[in-house]
Amino acid sequence: MKSRTKTLAMLLEIGLLAMVPAAAADTAGLLEAGRRLYEEGVTTSTQPLVGFTTGGAELAGARAACARCHRRSGSGAFEGGNRIPAITAPALFAPPDPATTHQPRLPPGSTVQPFRELERPPYDSAALQRALREGIDAAGKPLQPLMPRYALAPDDFAALEAYLRQLSLAASPGVAGRTLQVAMALTPDASPAARQVATQVLSACLAERFPETAPNALHAKLQVWDLKGAPTEWTRQLAGAQAAQPAYAMVSGVGAAHWAPIQNFCEAERLPCLFPSVDVPGTRSASRHTFYFSAGTVLEGEVMGQWINALPPNGSPSSRVVAIRVEGDEAAAAGVNAMTQALDSALRVEERRVATADKAALQRAVAGLNPGDVLVLWLRAPDLQALSALAPVLPPARAAIASGWLGGEALQATPADWRKVLHFSWALDPPLRLERRMHVNLRPWLADKGLSVARTEERVAGDALTACNVFVESVARQRGPLTRDKLVEQVENYPSAMGNAMAPEAYHQFSLGPGQRFTSKGAFVVRFAGPDWRRLEPVGDWRVP
Repeated sequence: MKSRTKTLAMLLEIGLLAMVPAAAADTAGLLEAGRRLYEEGVTTSTQPLVGFTTGGAELAGARAACARCHRRSGSGAFEGGNRIPAITAPALFAPPDPATTHQPRLPPGSTVQPFRELERPPYDSAALQRALREGIDAAGKPLQPLMPRYALAPDDFAALEAYLRQLSLAASPGVAGRTLQVAMALTPDASPAARQVATQVLSACLAERFPETAPNALHAKLQVWDLKGAPTEWTRQLAGAQAAQPAYAMVSGVGAAHWAPIQNFCEAERLPCLFPSVDVPGTRSASRHTFYFSAGTVLEGEVMGQWINALPPNGSPSSRVVAIRVEGDEAAAAGVNAMTQALDSALRVEERRVATADKAALQRAVAGLNPGDVLVLWLRAPDLQALSALAPVLPPARAAIASGWLGGEALQATPADWRKVLHFSWALDPPLRLERRMHVNLRPWLADKGLSVARTEERVAGDALTACNVFVESVARQRGPLTRDKLVEQVENYPSAMGNAMAPEAYHQFSLGPGQRFTSKGAFVVRFAGPDWRRLEPVGDWRVP
């Protein structure tokens, strides 16, 4: 009710309510109708929005929505050589100020007259209608040919104008003056060591990048949302924390196989959630506000399936894939499921579940393998070490591969016979490059901050530092009020312009674009190489499912 009253007062101040029909006096409903039209291309009558380019091409629904080109924040974009101008409330309805307006460089080959909006008067209601219907701007000049022309009904125009007049006009919740509220979620199924490392690294990074002693600078306040109980309880806890002190963004965080409730909360709240360290993402499909480094064991399963499909036949009639995992390890279960979906239909998957550190169960799990089988180990470090101790010689199999994501530090401890045969899925940088990356980009920073991090937790430390760096860079690149939509757009569109921000992370790639939410989209298959069978090296190229 409080936010609705504030919006109503703002609209009264700018005189908008005098221009809209009496039937649309419900301000919240009017703005929601405008949002759907702007973002989704759905009119007030629930029909698809329709527009026509100057060449006569028809656009409908989401393809005709304003956000498709101008983005959700209204900040505009570049498409090839065309500059799409900002249509935020200040850009449309306030007098331009060339002395303070940011003028980014145009890309090579741009044919559009740059920054023409700086020379036109502000829009009023009549000028906005003419621009939308006829493609004529407030100065009486034609708009770009790419700009569609819309035959908007009166209710549609009223809703769209109401939405545009408040678009990116004020900072998002979680921003108060020069203070940013930053949240971090920790789930109870994550390891205590990972939770501690991520919290320490993010706290130190925010303190460094937003120093409280700097005058007239932004300051960041970190909230640690330490979730308790079952995943079904987390949404309630998140909602309570956000209601008590709204966060502008969720940065980093640590989880295992149950991040879905957190992602769903972020999507419902339109809260940017940037790069948690998780074994399994909330969903493999695209989200709007949640970004990940990697799909973890789900990605490994997809890559393993591709690798197994490409194995040469060895003349054995068996076409069985034997997958061994620990009962209750949901991250391993997600990997097995992804692998099964990626395998050829002719291959039969036999899943063998074992109890943790159960010697008899481990022995039974590897018994009865045939020369034509493919053995897949979805075991974490202690169980992989226990199994290799029980079976120093691998059972007969056509091929064997293990999860590098789960096995971690146990890979080097496998017996010599295993190292000569066993392959590993590897979602990180190749081991030699990874060691160099950690040595140059992560460990000196940790030492400077007085943080002692075990080698087994360096990926989590690098994740937290990278998430912080990208967040800081994305905040710094915003113009005008800090909004969540602008933050999302900066993260997805400008990773290549962030200098060394991504250097501490452990992955082979950091690549994003509009609609992309995973920075590292593939994995290697690696194995030990001679002469001592101690050095892990990629087998073939980077594999993207």
